[in-house]
Amino acid sequence: MVTLHIGRFQANYTSKHCDACNTVYESQELASLVAPSCNYGYDVMVNIGNALFTEYQDINQIRGRLLEENIIISPNEISYLGKKFIAYLTIAHRQSAGKIKELMNTNGGYILHLDGTCHQGRDPFLFSGLDSISDIVLGNIKIPTEKSEHIIPLLEQIKEMFGSPLALVRDMSAAISRAINAVFPKRPDFICHYHFLSDIGGDLLEDDYAIIRKRLKKHGITAKLRRLARKLREQLNDDPDIMDRVTPKMDHPDLLEPESLARLPLVGAFAFIQWILDGKNQGGGYGFPFDRVHAVFTQRLDEAYTKIQEFKNVYLRDDWRDNKPL
Repeated sequence: MVTLHIGRFQANYTSKHCDACNTVYESQELASLVAPSCNYGYDVMVNIGNALFTEYQDINQIRGRLLEENIIISPNEISYLGKKFIAYLTIAHRQSAGKIKELMNTNGGYILHLDGTCHQGRDPFLFSGLDSISDIVLGNIKIPTEKSEHIIPLLEQIKEMFGSPLALVRDMSAAISRAINAVFPKRPDFICHYHFLSDIGGDLLEDDYAIIRKRLKKHGITAKLRRLARKLREQLNDDPDIMDRVTPKMDHPDLLEPESLARLPLVGAFAFIQWILDGKNQGGGYGFPFDRVHAVFTQRLDEAYTKIQEFKNVYLRDDWRDNKPL
């Protein structure tokens, strides 16, 4: 058997049999370490589950990390224990329903927030309900389509385990509305502020934003900039510290030493590209219409173009051919 805190070991234990009641008494200490008929301990399973689902590591990363702990395990076993972790977590969640309900009652009750994943092709929805106050997931279910008859069983399960919510929060789906009316009639039912603004924002901004997306895609700006950045990076590899020396002084080139000044077009072009590309990382993670990263990217392209003209006309007075990177 294998556990994290012991490593690989061979367990020898004695089962005791009571002739009077015909009961077999197994080793409780071993049962607390490893599940029946299993080789890997609970701690290995939990370690793999956390790595997969909260740290987003792939199987090879997990295998390498466990190897450092002297745990030799195959990729198939890691995948199996990951699925087993989800099954155990589901059981533990249901067994803890009473404690979860007690916790939510100390907050005055719970507000049921309902939402499903975006539909991608023929993939099923993952529809979830969570308490907006404690952020505890109360239940989820895979459904083929977001229809009320598929959502109602989840709401009935949540009602049976945790009672009725103080209120419900949802998007503007008619199917969710019908399911709520069937299971939680007369409960306060609110439209989620995020979904409401997202819907309005999409109506107001989508047409103009689509033009920006299509133009950028047509010209392939991102791919071209990344290719150019790789070429420039290769030319700068012989002086790995040059970016740190030059970038803070780009607005004051008179402070640069001659050899760094000569490479200013190279450094400037590379810095501009990194800054432009970083425009696509400026969102808050909420998606369109709240995050408009293509618009930020386009604004940076325009600002960089203006700045390059300043460098060309003011700072870099030599023949423009010497400033080919810019």
